[in-house]
Amino acid sequence: MENVPELYEIFQGEVATITDYGAFIKIPGCRKQGLVHKTQMSASRVDVPSEIVDVGERVWVKVIARETKDGKEKISLSMKVVHQGTGKDLDSNNVALEWCTDQAPVVSLLNSLPFMI
Repeated sequence: MENVPELYEIFQGEVATITDYGAFIKIPGCRKQGLVHKTQMSASRVDVPSEIVDVGERVWVKVIARETKDGKEKISLSMKVVHQGTGKDLDSNNVALEWCTDQAPVVSLLNSLPFMI
């Protein structure tokens, strides 16, 4: 049985491949890989993922989503919510992840800005 990480679990994996849209990370203890989309690589904007990571590099990641589509499990990962030196969770309450994955609060906040000033 494969040791697939749970939602919000942090682990250190190895960069397997790099694409224009992110990097696939080998998950230790299983044959699966997870995707770190380029928007989840850094708090700063990332245009070219290969400028952030190299194939074979070990990185700390957090599982931010798991979904099954057409019988295949897809695992989404984030590097930006994990300290790359220590593996410490920088978003232990998963607040930043909620803001990233649910656009409604961002839109509501932006629409309220003129009234907040």
